[in-house]
Amino acid sequence: MVLHSGSVGPNESEGQIESHSSSAVGEISPDNKSDSDSNSEVEILGLGSRTFRITLRSQHLNTMASKNPTSGFRLTHVGLRVTDIDRSVAFYTGAFGMKELGRMGLDTTTVVFLGYPDAANPQTQLFAREGVLELVCPKKSQKGMADSSDYPDFRFVKLAIGVPDMAKAMEYIRSHNVRILKEAGVAQGSEVVATFLGCDTPDKGFDRPLWEAAVAVPFVEDPDGYLIEIIPY
Repeated sequence: MVLHSGSVGPNESEGQIESHSSSAVGEISPDNKSDSDSNSEVEILGLGSRTFRITLRSQHLNTMASKNPTSGFRLTHVGLRVTDIDRSVAFYTGAFGMKELGRMGLDTTTVVFLGYPDAANPQTQLFAREGVLELVCPKKSQKGMADSSDYPDFRFVKLAIGVPDMAKAMEYIRSHNVRILKEAGVAQGSEVVATFLGCDTPDKGFDRPLWEAAVAVPFVEDPDGYLIEIIPY
């Protein structure tokens, strides 16, 4: 994933998303649009062989720049309910190289926190870290979701994990017998993307830039059926 900042051209409107072809993966094609009449900012998102020019709303930019009551807030962790704590810990530590950061053995449930050691200073307290995955497993059998894929209307969408080398990452993940729903570099399996976005499948002819970009991105599934997107950076 490649992000660049720039200026919005005079013919672009706020909230607009454009796609451009690039000559190589992760490479941003030249942007020749004039920025003389606008001081709005844009981000260029490079994904596979496509780049997307995303216009940021000026109100959002002003909010980021000014002091406000939520300054310093951050997303620290995401929690998943799992059915077998040992199986899930083995999956995320084995296939994705996470480390166990902490564990709470409570009377009725077990909670395990996972993350990447290099994602924070070793002295950083657990709940001050970012990018932590919390696995929650009730000790008693409860009526609920056994497999997230059985619930298409389930509000949870996906996890996304960034990797520096897609080919090596997928080779390693595949060696752990992870269920792969969509391979990198192919269109087959793109219906997975349609499912979590709630949009039509590629064969309907809509959202062509999205489907061209999605070709580069693989998706896998964890033991409880949670969707994981693998993002190159």
